[in-house]
Amino acid sequence: MNFRAAVTRGFLLAITALLTSCLDVREEYWIEAGGGGRADMSYTVSSMAAWKLGGEPGVRSMIDGFLADTPAITSSSYEITTEDKRMRVRLKLGFASARDLETVLSGASLKHFPSAASYLLGSVRMNIHGTTVDFNREIFPAKALPTTSAILPDSGFAGHRLLYIMHLPSPATESNATLLSDGGRTLVWDIPLERAFKSSVVTRFKTRVPVPWVMALTGGLALVAVGGLAFFVVRKVRRRRLSTQS
Repeated sequence: MNFRAAVTRGFLLAITALLTSCLDVREEYWIEAGGGGRADMSYTVSSMAAWKLGGEPGVRSMIDGFLADTPAITSSSYEITTEDKRMRVRLKLGFASARDLETVLSGASLKHFPSAASYLLGSVRMNIHGTTVDFNREIFPAKALPTTSAILPDSGFAGHRLLYIMHLPSPATESNATLLSDGGRTLVWDIPLERAFKSSVVTRFKTRVPVPWVMALTGGLALVAVGGLAFFVVRKVRRRRLSTQS
């Protein structure tokens, strides 16, 4: 390796370390028995990474655009703090249906953020089978920062992690969580940043939920209402016919 190549590699290493070594993620969700819920999401990055996004004003503009274009979010607040050359963004959200997590985490409104953010939020699939909800989310840290794992030394990842916590109304029947508590109602995925850059991060679980939640998620409440109305109309017509015949 010649001198110029060595200097270039050293410069790229320094820049990448500044952009990524302070990456920490903490997301916590509470799903209620009725189907709604809330989220508390925190992301910490280096100030240099935030500067590339326009600094605090640029980050605020992106968040405001995202919130304005995501009707699935029923309530929200956020705060941005900077300390020791690190910017921390904390976002609190409320949603009426757990199904809305698909929209919040991987919806079209993510266009307000750079592509790296969409990879960190990942993609969500939620399938419903009877009273069982099958949740699967895949996150792609390596795609968000594709050159990091190649040139960042192991020491740059030390002490940094991705933490995801899910509080459910009923115990999980299956999951790949790294820790379970509260009788299986609280699921924790604690992923070291170094491992997260080697492969995608998958958080998945299955849980049985109360019938009202399933009906709310699938539109069953509307079907019941329509069915009830139809039954009422048919019964009224039948009575009228009987009275006419008599």
